[in-house]
Amino acid sequence: MKRRRKIKKKFIIFSIIGLIVIIGIAILAIFLLNKNSFSVKLVKDLDIEINTEVKVSSLIDNIDNGELVDDITIDTSKLGKKDVKIKIDVDGKEEDYSFKVNIVDTIAPELTFNEEVYTSVGNDIDLVDNVTVSDNSKEEIEVTVLGDYDVNTIGEYELSYVAKDSSGNETKKEFTLVVEDNVERTSKGYVIENRDGVTYIDGLLVVNKTYSLPSWYGDGLTSETQSAFNEMEADASALGLNIYISSGYRSYSTQDTIYNNYVAVDGQAEADTYSARAGYSEHQTGLAFDLNSIDDSFTYTDEGKWVNANCYKYGFIIRYPKGKDDITGYMHESWHLRYVGEELATKLYNDGDWITLEEYFIVSYNENNININQDTTLNELLEKKIGIEYVTDVYFGVTEYSPHKPIITFDTLEDCENFKTTLEKIDEDIDLDIVITSQKSENHFKSIDIETITKEQYEKWFKN
Repeated sequence: MKRRRKIKKKFIIFSIIGLIVIIGIAILAIFLLNKNSFSVKLVKDLDIEINTEVKVSSLIDNIDNGELVDDITIDTSKLGKKDVKIKIDVDGKEEDYSFKVNIVDTIAPELTFNEEVYTSVGNDIDLVDNVTVSDNSKEEIEVTVLGDYDVNTIGEYELSYVAKDSSGNETKKEFTLVVEDNVERTSKGYVIENRDGVTYIDGLLVVNKTYSLPSWYGDGLTSETQSAFNEMEADASALGLNIYISSGYRSYSTQDTIYNNYVAVDGQAEADTYSARAGYSEHQTGLAFDLNSIDDSFTYTDEGKWVNANCYKYGFIIRYPKGKDDITGYMHESWHLRYVGEELATKLYNDGDWITLEEYFIVSYNENNININQDTTLNELLEKKIGIEYVTDVYFGVTEYSPHKPIITFDTLEDCENFKTTLEKIDEDIDLDIVITSQKSENHFKSIDIETITKEQYEKWFKN
């Protein structure tokens, strides 16, 4: 009996010892296993918008017992499920890990358009011509017009632009089509008025390489211009700066003399980059003047820097900003100021990134357009290709920014009509309108408005 109890006792002891050993081995195994294992906790939402830049780390909430090796950027260029493969560093050893994301498109296209579109009664109009659409899918999206309108009936028509991508995301924006009785406007909708040979856009007198002044216009700086300068000059003086008007109002005849002197020295093409022809100078408006040295050195003086940063507060703009030569047709002139009033000047200042009058009033830049700004180029074309030598002049301008088309003038209406017939035979796509134009002077002439010249037409006419 005692022997049996003794055996039982030993069994219990060995059992306990065995259990302890097993538990120890298990603990050791778990420890060793955990030492070489890791776990990754992902964020709940694994839907990613198409064509967005997403790093793997932004989708990982936590990694236990490891670190992400490379924070790669996920390819989000195609819709649907996508495998994402990464590597985790676990005690110096790289382990593979993968998970799936879903590339989606839930963002509607964006439309850029004019809320009011104007056309004259009876004129056909392409309502989507100045509409641009962008989408995160980067696909080409067609813009359609929803609503009824009649270009032959004067009135206002409430319409909508609609753009829909391949994922079904749709944007609908309302706009108004205004059909009116032969009111001339820029492509941005600003009204163009001609009052006794002087052009006003949205009520502001505009003179540039397209719009001219009659020879009789002007008699000095306007009172508003002079008063605004006096205030600006006084504030500059209080800061120890010296600004003064070196060249103010210029008459038609004075500008004619100045321009022709420059042509005699530098040639017409070069002179046209820095001097206006008679009738096309802002100095004749009485709203513009040149400051101090009238050369580029003014830009780098304390006075020049202060004027550039503060003249808008007094209603002045830098009329020919740096880098806008192709828009205004003139080189940068930091010394040439034009009075437009404080409200418009503040808009054109644009926090230091000056906007020109051409950009603000006329049209947006179109890189496919070609500037016609040298008479010789077009005359060479006419003489070589068509055999016409009777062109009187080409009224040049930066065509991207002109609501008027470049004008070619002729001695007689018959010459004008012959040119139209001949050129249309060369290029059936070109649209020419013969107009009778007159200025408030002795000059009366016949002319043709040429449509904006595209690169394709340029190649067709000039290169062949």
